[in-house]
Parts: sequence; structure tokens; C-alpha cells
Amino acid sequence: MALWGLTGGAALEPFNAASLLIAVAGSSFVKDSVETLDGFRNLQPIGAGKPMRGSVTRDLQPRAALEKYLAETLQWLIDEKEQLLSAYRRPPHDPPPLGSIGLVLMSVVDAPSKKSPRLAIVRRFTERGAGAVTFASPKRRSPVSNVTEYALQLQGVDLVQTRDVPAWTLAEIAHAL
Repeated sequence: MALWGLTGGAALEPFNAASLLIAVAGSSFVKDSVETLDGFRNLQPIGAGKPMRGSVTRDLQPRAALEKYLAETLQWLIDEKEQLLSAYRRPPHDPPPLGSIGLVLMSVVDAPSKKSPRLAIVRRFTERGAGAVTFASPKRRSPVSNVTEYALQLQGVDLVQTRDVPAWTLAEIAHAL
């Protein structure tokens, strides 16, 4: 199975970029990228229609799976390029400011994707504030805002991992499309 459908020098579309981003950011090894994409791509929003706890934006009510919603977010970043807040600009200093993570992928270490409960959080930063949407397998119904809440929901799991993608990295990817 291919991760993307590129031919020759074709431009990368937001949906293909979202697929590639999930595969690369969520994998520890290149050999695991297809399994990683398969494990995350179809996660569904938890509590669709209700903003996540702490969210001040009301426009984050996806009905789409993670892969499609991330593609829509990349397109939003393209469309709003001139109006983006500082969270979407590479910080001039190290380390980057806390609270500017745009994508979080969470999974259990050393567990096959079919058995591992995976979660993802996509955050958008607007003038009205930051909003976040949690995506999970259909069996999960409780949104989480961080890896600690995710780990506390799991029973009998020793080690979880989180992959964080800063908002400015999402913007740079979007603007490269």
C-alpha cells in the first residue's frame, strides 16, 4: 500500500500531506510508517459537536476522520496564511513556547496498531483562542487534553509515547504545498 499517490513532480495535496505527516510523525522507524498510518488515519472525533474542555473556539466540530480533518487544517493554514497568529510562526528562540503544539499522536509502545488504543489531538489557534479536537477509536468516548490523561485511561499498560508536532511546523508544511 502506498502512503501517497505522487507521480513524477506532481504537487502534494493537503490530503496526501496529512497522510505523510501522520505516517512520519507517528512512526519510530520507516518500516512502521504504513502500519502507523493505518492505526491513526481513521480515528474518529470524540464528542463531535462539542468543543473539548478548555476550548474557546466553536468552529472545531469535525465529523471527519483524523486524516481528513488534518488535511482540512492544512488547507485552512494555506487559506489563512496572512492572518495566522504567532503560534504558527517559527519561534526565534529555543525552546519553542509551551502551548503551541498543533498535532499530538499518542500510542502504546510495543503494541500492534490493531490492538493499541491510539489517540490524536489537533489544535487550531485563532484570534478567538485555541481549540482542540480529540480523535480516537470508536470504543473511546472520553476526550483527553494530554498524554497523562491518556495514560490514566489505559489499564495494564506500562509505557505510552507521544509525538508532538508544533503548530509552526504544520504551517510550514501547509505553505510548502
